[in-house]
Amino acid sequence: MGRDNHEFVVDGIKYVSSMYTPTKGWELFARLAKAVGPAAANGLDSLSEDAVAAGMKMIGSVFTNLKPEDVVPLLKDIMSTTSIQDDNAIRKIIFDNDFRGKYVHALNVAKEIVEFQFEDFWNAIKGMLGDNPLVAAKK
Repeated sequence: MGRDNHEFVVDGIKYVSSMYTPTKGWELFARLAKAVGPAAANGLDSLSEDAVAAGMKMIGSVFTNLKPEDVVPLLKDIMSTTSIQDDNAIRKIIFDNDFRGKYVHALNVAKEIVEFQFEDFWNAIKGMLGDNPLVAAKK
C-alpha cells in the first residue's frame, strides 16, 4: 500500500488505516501530546535500571492525565480512519463489538495506528535520540 494507507495485523486480525487529514492529525497530535507528554517526562525521570517500572509509571501517568470520559472518544478518534479486513471485505471498526473483552488488543491497534499516522515525528525523535529514546535520553 502507498504512504496514504497502512496494512497491519494484530492478534491475527488484519487492519487497514488511512492517513488522517492534516487538520485531524494536528488535533489528535495535540490531544495525545497533552496526555502522553507529561507521562513520557515522568517515565524518563524515573528510568533507572528497571525499565519495566518506568514504563508502568508512564502508563499510570497517561491515565492520570486523561479524564475517564476522554479515553474512549480518544481511542475512537485514533481508529476513525481504520477498517478491519475480513473474508475479503473491508468494514469499519465497531468499537463496542470488535474490542469487547479485548482491551489490550484495542491498545495494540491504537499503537499501530499512532505509529503510522505520526511516523515522521517518530523518525525525527529517533534521529535525535537513537532507536530507543528512553535509553538514549538517559545517557
